[in-house]
Amino acid sequence: MNSRKYLFCLVAIVTGLVLCAPSALLAKDNTNEAQSWLATHTGAAEINVDGVWDSSDWGKVLLHQAKDAREVTRTSDNWEIEGVVSGKTVFLAFIGKGQVGFTGEATMNEDGTLTGSYSKGILQSGSGNKKLVLH
Repeated sequence: MNSRKYLFCLVAIVTGLVLCAPSALLAKDNTNEAQSWLATHTGAAEINVDGVWDSSDWGKVLLHQAKDAREVTRTSDNWEIEGVVSGKTVFLAFIGKGQVGFTGEATMNEDGTLTGSYSKGILQSGSGNKKLVLH
């Protein structure tokens, strides 16, 4: 086989492997990105979100926050939830199969509801975010 054919075959094989690789391998840093995003919110917790919350978009969301802790954990349907409370705002990352599905942030209102926004992937400021209400 001449060198041009060999190079073409090699490129074709590598391209095929990359295209057929499981998405988890291609997005392996997604959970690290979510943890980095959560780590940027460093204020002391002024609220406790421990309990069952209801959202028209997410359904029932069970959150656990130990007394005087900032960290939030639990599950919602098929998602593992990692989060942190900073001030009166909770920041949540919904992770499934090693990938970030959604991230969101919501601030506690006077009436005890949480309102904010969420997005597929890592939440960015600006348009494209959806309104989030938890009560």
